[in-house]
Amino acid sequence: MRLFTKSRDGLYQAQALFDGKAIIVLAGSQINMKNNPGYKPSETIRTIRDDRTIVTIDGIVQKDVSFSTLSAAATFVTGRVANGMMVWKTDDGKYVRHSLIKE
Repeated sequence: MRLFTKSRDGLYQAQALFDGKAIIVLAGSQINMKNNPGYKPSETIRTIRDDRTIVTIDGIVQKDVSFSTLSAAATFVTGRVANGMMVWKTDDGKYVRHSLIKE
């Protein structure tokens, strides 16, 4: 499933692939490099964000980055604690939480 997210203020705009288990934030995505006040990223996320072979100083993702949860990927992109089910949207513009509900 192809996913996307973007902020209203232009701080981030990212694309990802989700197979129901792992999510891959795609190269070319723009992430927010400013962490929200009070937010301390996990060591894993901080290491990835600080590696200039993966993310430029301007927040452009240079290589695909895999995460085990939607929320970890959303946190990586947004620079704050985030619920991935309410951050990522599908191609039709629906939040993932609405797309995964079985009727």
